[in-house]
Amino acid sequence: MRTGVMSINQVRQQIGEEPVDWGDSPWFPLTMAPAGTSSPLPPAVDEEDEDEEGKHVHTDLKDRPEFVRPPRPEFRIMQTTMQKIYREMSTDIIQQVRAGQGAPEQSWFHFDTNRWEKVTKRKMGSPIKKALVSGAAHGIARLRQERSVAAHAMAKLVEKDVLMKQDFGFNIGNPEVQRWLRGYVAHFSSVTTKRLGLRFSKTIADGFREGETLRELTARTETFFKNMERTKALQIARTESSRAVHHGMEFAWKQSEVVLGKEWLCNPG
Repeated sequence: MRTGVMSINQVRQQIGEEPVDWGDSPWFPLTMAPAGTSSPLPPAVDEEDEDEEGKHVHTDLKDRPEFVRPPRPEFRIMQTTMQKIYREMSTDIIQQVRAGQGAPEQSWFHFDTNRWEKVTKRKMGSPIKKALVSGAAHGIARLRQERSVAAHAMAKLVEKDVLMKQDFGFNIGNPEVQRWLRGYVAHFSSVTTKRLGLRFSKTIADGFREGETLRELTARTETFFKNMERTKALQIARTESSRAVHHGMEFAWKQSEVVLGKEWLCNPG
């Protein structure tokens, strides 16, 4: 099926399952889109494209319940957490500025990288952990589905019941998982705050170079962190929730002792 030689319904017929309406077309490899379609990928989900329950739904698939995507709480939690951190940073720096006297000095706009690295590490640890567990749960669900299909197919071949591993679990306390979690949260917090500090320092330096007043420099600071809330928090939520979820899936598969390895089905280039 992955190479387009067989359709979904042909495979389902071999394992004794009923055909489905959308299973007659062969699928391309890599992108896994039905042959003959002009666009291999579904349209992106817009923020306003939600049903009454808040579930993300592709516009052309709203009548297909199997394609309804549940909201990603771990994504929202990460975004909200980073937005709060950026607001705290802005408030702290503005307070430093207001405490100064006389002509504005660049040292008033100090970004304490070490302090904010610790704050980010403390506050983002829980959302990253939740995303990891969420990914593990998804990985276990996929294993159960694959186990059911495989057991059914093997039973058909040998004409008797086939016993397979009854259940799978995920141990968040596993030393390997804990090492990854601690190391990843620390690395993320360090890189994120250092890059932010460099960007903010450059922004303030530009303001002093242009001879801005204290009010203008303060406004520049507020604008900088508002932009971080609006754009960077969203970017971080997308990348880090996805990364943690996929690592959770891999850890769950590894702990199952059923999955022996993984194979990339797309070209990284």
